[in-house]
Amino acid sequence: MFIFILWREFKLSIAEIYSLFPKAEYVDATQEFLIVDNISKDEITEKFKRIWWIIKVIEVQDELDSEKDFLKFSIEYIEENKKNESWKYNFGLAKYGEIKSDLFTSGIQIKKELVKSKIWSIRFVNKENRNINSAVYKNEKLWGENWTELNIVMIWLNILAGNTIIFQDVDEYSKRDLWKSRDMQVWMLPVKLAQMMINISWSNTWIYDPFCWLWTVLIEAANAWYRKIYWSDIRQDLVDISEKNLESFIRFGDSSIDYSIFEMDVMDIWKTNKKLDWLNIVTEWYLGDIMTKWHVTLERIDIQCKNLAILYEGFFSWLRKTDFSWNIVISFPFWEFKWKFYYFTEVYGIMERYWFKPQKLLPENIEFKTTKSWSILYKREDQQVGREIFKLKRYF
Repeated sequence: MFIFILWREFKLSIAEIYSLFPKAEYVDATQEFLIVDNISKDEITEKFKRIWWIIKVIEVQDELDSEKDFLKFSIEYIEENKKNESWKYNFGLAKYGEIKSDLFTSGIQIKKELVKSKIWSIRFVNKENRNINSAVYKNEKLWGENWTELNIVMIWLNILAGNTIIFQDVDEYSKRDLWKSRDMQVWMLPVKLAQMMINISWSNTWIYDPFCWLWTVLIEAANAWYRKIYWSDIRQDLVDISEKNLESFIRFGDSSIDYSIFEMDVMDIWKTNKKLDWLNIVTEWYLGDIMTKWHVTLERIDIQCKNLAILYEGFFSWLRKTDFSWNIVISFPFWEFKWKFYYFTEVYGIMERYWFKPQKLLPENIEFKTTKSWSILYKREDQQVGREIFKLKRYF
């Protein structure tokens, strides 16, 4: 049994896991973590590089009768796993759920007991009564021999204990930021959101973004080991920027990627010889005007919806003409005005008219509500325009 520690947008985290591990058993979940069974450690470590909405994964080692038993569990675990007596053993502690124990006090007690049992070279890395972050985990090398992070997790009345097997490497983002080109006059799809959208589309190794904008979906598809990547855009300047960024990634990364770029209005692609079999579409088109809380009004929202409906009518008409039958992961805008959300409802009718049905993004037994359309919402607190994420499939 494993516990996935989720990011702030926990529903997106769960959707990503559910897509990448469809055969796993989903035991239970809170807004903080997801418990999964019938899955192997090797499968998790193999796919973890492409999971970006997960903080870390814990392998459950024991079920405890009370919080006090965590001290005994930790001492026994370290005694059993300290492989080399001449090396210093570093350990950290973390807690999740309604755990009341003080981590710093527990760590000091564990260290004292280990010293009594002749394990002299031992170091506790927590500085306060809170979980360590990924930077500390990485710097302290808590993933190797003679290093570990031990966790206590409460779910309802059950208390689980286990060790961290893998932790997200946040430095990977800054590495990819070093060489990319930007254009701040257009919408910027957040990198982590692009990664999640790619992951929930997963079924093969081909991907197409018909509205490439800058680069985000393309680079993250390459980073996720897609080997055939296609994209287009009506604007030549955005095509050029995207191509430059992808070429930079390939130059510093993997040269085995087969990619194709073309300047084209997506409405005309059905007239060409471009073959769309075996392609997943992952994309974000125009979300409308960028609005602040001082500019958003119901009248402006209504205008945005009407204008966007014209665009998306053409888009789904194009999909119908191409007989497109693979996965589509796409985001549509929604707006916040006076603490209420207003949705782009016009697009719901358009999808139905062209026979595209939303797919469920969360496991059946996980009781977190999505929208009535099974979409998942993403919005930063300081923004008035959010994204409604859909996974679509054509029905016949």
